[in-house]
Amino acid sequence: MKKTADQIAKSVLGTQPEPSTWQKAAPWLTAAGTGALGYGLLRRRSFAPSGTQLRALQEAAKDKPFSIATSGGTPLAQRIRSFIFGAPTITSGQKVKGTVLHHTPNPKGGGDLNLNTGGVVNAMQDKLTFDSIMREGVGAGPGRANSLPNTMPLADALKRVGGDPSRLKEIYPEFMLKAREGSMGQGIYSSLDAPGARNALQNPNHFIFQEKMPIKNEYRVHTLDNEPFTASHRFIPNKTLRNMWDKLPGVGGGAFVPLVGKRRKALHDFIRESTAHLKPANGASLSDVGESMHVAWDVAELPDGTFRLIEANPVPGTLMNPAIAQKFQKKLTGRWSRPVAALGGTALAGSSGLLANKMMSAPTPTQDPRKERI
Repeated sequence: MKKTADQIAKSVLGTQPEPSTWQKAAPWLTAAGTGALGYGLLRRRSFAPSGTQLRALQEAAKDKPFSIATSGGTPLAQRIRSFIFGAPTITSGQKVKGTVLHHTPNPKGGGDLNLNTGGVVNAMQDKLTFDSIMREGVGAGPGRANSLPNTMPLADALKRVGGDPSRLKEIYPEFMLKAREGSMGQGIYSSLDAPGARNALQNPNHFIFQEKMPIKNEYRVHTLDNEPFTASHRFIPNKTLRNMWDKLPGVGGGAFVPLVGKRRKALHDFIRESTAHLKPANGASLSDVGESMHVAWDVAELPDGTFRLIEANPVPGTLMNPAIAQKFQKKLTGRWSRPVAALGGTALAGSSGLLANKMMSAPTPTQDPRKERI
């Protein structure tokens, strides 16, 4: 007599007992426990070493509410920014309790502890003063001239060639004209025939004359009080994808493809060395003198593998990358934010609960199927 599928299954697996209360509860208990453990680990503080600039800032910002001051806009725009940043936003000029990162030029208002309101970070928005700060040094040591391309005011360059722009190549065979203040490639000309170059020549005090570097790759590194916490490609590496991205209005260069491994470490080491002089001479912390700052550095890699600083961005659009915004908050507070910790704990709880449920529900054979004749 032929056996039904149910009879065959029973003969192979045997009759399974009803799961106990413990077996039913175990996956839920496992999920709850691992989720709580994951949340706790992500919320555990891990500060920078004692005596560092960043450690002083972390101690000052510890347990203070955190918010970001932006340029304002409609209530809906503020809510969108808050969602992207993963932190409350305020309009520049407001006064609140706690720590405030000023993500806007000409900062006003703020909190008990303010980031990006000092004279150094404001001066960096001018490419000429940035060059002077990074080359000549401020604070506790000399700058790093070999970290920068050769730069001078355009007015000085024109004086050296008797006011004849056609002779500028006598100084640098390949050169760039850059607006002293500008972003996203605007006001940058690599030829006297380029549209807008005439404006530069007619306003030489508002432009710099810079040696054009043979750039192999371009990167962006975010720092908080000179301590790097991200490294990414400045532009999308794939040319086809980059061309598609660049056609979208107002999206910037696409600096969100992260770097890992040796290249990331080399960039971080270069930035640490290049910014080591940006600290008070008296041994105080940057936060003590109101100079704590978050900066995104644009870095060029040359064909020989060496790096050069291109510019500093105290108000980087890449902070609106949620991953970078959350890493910034972790660097400031020493731990992941509550939403990130909750997300991580939930993911861990779900995976561990599924695994426990699978283990508890696995059938246990009670009979050798080879002894059963069909």
